[in-house]
Amino acid sequence: MKDKKSKDFHILINKDSGGAQFLGRQKMQRLVDESNLSIQSFRFLKVTNLIQTFSELNHSGEAVLVGGGDGTIKACAEIAVESGNGYGIIPLGTMNLLARDIGLSESIEDVLDSYAGDTDVRMLDVGTINDQVFLCCAGIGTIPEASEYREETRHLPNILAMPKLLSVILATMDKLKNQKLYLNIDGKIKKIRSSSLVVSNNNFNINPDNGIDGLRKEALTDGVLGVYSVSPKTLIDRFRILSRLVTGGWQKDSSVQTWQGKSVSINTHKARQLLSLDGEAMELPTPLEFRVMPSALPMLIPACADFSGSGERRAA
Repeated sequence: MKDKKSKDFHILINKDSGGAQFLGRQKMQRLVDESNLSIQSFRFLKVTNLIQTFSELNHSGEAVLVGGGDGTIKACAEIAVESGNGYGIIPLGTMNLLARDIGLSESIEDVLDSYAGDTDVRMLDVGTINDQVFLCCAGIGTIPEASEYREETRHLPNILAMPKLLSVILATMDKLKNQKLYLNIDGKIKKIRSSSLVVSNNNFNINPDNGIDGLRKEALTDGVLGVYSVSPKTLIDRFRILSRLVTGGWQKDSSVQTWQGKSVSINTHKARQLLSLDGEAMELPTPLEFRVMPSALPMLIPACADFSGSGERRAA
């Protein structure tokens, strides 16, 4: 059901997100002031203060837009799943995968204006790993090591950081090419070697129009986990899979294996495993137990967004 009521939004911005650091508080405030949004408050906060403020506002049923990357949006999702109250997002991270999934524009000005119009609350699937929530994907192997490096070099411009990041990814792929993993997907056991394993909340688009669309979901309410293993054996394999991540078609590469299931368990024979969860590097105890919570997250989405999911609508 569409919500046609005018909202007075609280805007909460993670001041340490990449987009917020680039724009700065004054420009971000100006973009909000010049938009068509009706605003109750604008706050430029460190992430710990943002989460606390969001919890208070969300549990009170206030209309909130959260600006940050996928990690910030994930932290707020844990609260919204509990409260049952939806919220909207302003993509200010590096990848902004969830924003792409729900069809938001890459322009901050367009996103702000889209929330000034009609909105839907859509009930989206949520993934869990060892009872922690995630919205996009979890990765072990190459991805968390690259995430740690990118976090360390966040202050550098892309023209300086990206060549080094590429070399880190290639070196990590080589180092981890014989990593042994034990998977249990819906009761079926698989023993594999993988330099990078990704578990996604719903499947990635298998026929993308371009590279970045290959990291967009086919749907957000299929109630499944996608499992993707990348095992390049040679330097040529590693360069090829990286190029296909840019140009599209990475799932069809000969070094990629894919599965899906409703529950996934991963054992690495380590007591604790480094992983990336919605872009944030962390360590969790093994085995890593993944589940999917169907239609668990209320997300406020502009009616004009190019939303590819089929989540149940309900009043905002």
